Amino acid sequence: MVAVVLIGGGAVVAAGLDNDEPTTGPTITPATTLPTLTPTTEPTTVPAPTSAAPTKPPTTAPTKKPTTKVTPRLTNTQIVTRNRIYFTGLLPASRCAEPSARPTSVAGVRAYYTRFLPCLNKAWRPAIVKAGYRYRSPRLLVFAGTTFNTPCGLASVTGYYCGATETIYLSAAKAISNYRQFDKVWTRADMAFTIAHEYGHHVQMMTGIMVASWDRQYDLAGKSAQLEESRRRELQASCFSAVFLGADKAYFPVTGNFGYWWRWAMANRGDQWNPVRDHGDKKWHAWWSMRGFNSKNPGLCNTYVASSTTVS
Repeated sequence: MVAVVLIGGGAVVAAGLDNDEPTTGPTITPATTLPTLTPTTEPTTVPAPTSAAPTKPPTTAPTKKPTTKVTPRLTNTQIVTRNRIYFTGLLPASRCAEPSARPTSVAGVRAYYTRFLPCLNKAWRPAIVKAGYRYRSPRLLVFAGTTFNTPCGLASVTGYYCGATETIYLSAAKAISNYRQFDKVWTRADMAFTIAHEYGHHVQMMTGIMVASWDRQYDLAGKSAQLEESRRRELQASCFSAVFLGADKAYFPVTGNFGYWWRWAMANRGDQWNPVRDHGDKKWHAWWSMRGFNSKNPGLCNTYVASSTTVS
């Protein structure tokens, strides 16, 4: 789910998890085979120094007019494809354990997410600063029901990010319902994914990717091309989510039963259950999630240079 609000002549964007997960909860073991990837780095070519014969300096220094160096403004495509966040290397582990709170009540859901947020801040702050951007923690609001009015519009989904106030909105009702009806570990794994996915949108906001991507989407001709841009944005947020959990997998830990159900959730979330093809097929959602998890590197989440097939 996405929304756009115009404030003061500028576009403020929002993104959320729509109906892209099964409504019946987990009942089968996924048969998806997911790749293990190794981070790659781009080689840097440094020009060799040249030597030249020294010249005699002039007796009278020439008078030069002062010049002002102008840094060219990056295009939207350059922002999303060559963003500095891609070159920051491995994300540091937050060394946080999974919050002990359980989603048996609104207070329990709020406690789980509230304790989770500082861990995301701890891991992503160094990467954002290293990339040269200004870091700021997002706001977090856990609402009791299934809908909530935000400056970006009505939040009626599990998770929702509003760029107007840089706030993550999360539904308590959805988590409580899942915990009562379905596997409890799967519910917690889904909650961990959800808040880390919405935080992925916050990373996009801090680095300029989100606004640039929306600008690109507005300029694209045809619904199909616009939906593909949306899928690139959403699949990247899921990849960023998995980068965090991959970096912290030994401490959280994302192993055993929790690791199994997290992988199940990644392999069974997608547009098959979404009325609009704006988040990505479950096959590619699993692929990008495992790419981020195994690499622990935001640089491997660059969906904007991927082929159309891998963001279908």
